[in-house]
Amino acid sequence: MTKRQLSILIPCSFTLLLTADVRGVEPVGRFTLVVNSSRPAALSRKQVADFFLKRVSNWPDGTPAAPIDLSVASPTRAAFSRTVIGQPTEGVVRYWQQTMNMGLRVTPPLVKPEDSVLSIVQSTPGGIGYVTEGATLPEGVKTVSIAGD
Repeated sequence: MTKRQLSILIPCSFTLLLTADVRGVEPVGRFTLVVNSSRPAALSRKQVADFFLKRVSNWPDGTPAAPIDLSVASPTRAAFSRTVIGQPTEGVVRYWQQTMNMGLRVTPPLVKPEDSVLSIVQSTPGGIGYVTEGATLPEGVKTVSIAGD
């Protein structure tokens, strides 16, 4: 390949990389929904989505719900957002931006690293979060199955 061809090819390749639409990429991660051991072992997809979108702020027994998200860059969060919320992570971020711009006093779930998700869920009676499938769960944290609506 000549120098001239390379001088054209390299910028074109770089431009393609920058303009690629990564939003269409399916999440590669899988997740396990976890709750404090005092919570139910099964929830509907709608119940989980309502907790994470803060449409519902308490468990049925009145305990405050404490949802915890992972970073927006996490493939586990991408899988959770797509499966439970029904939107890509970017859609959930937009939801929170719009909610905050409307002046509502609802704040998004805490965003923590995976090991912090487990420790917060363990120590918080209303804790609910998700971790990478196969993660080792500490005592006081249990998995939850998500039933269809």
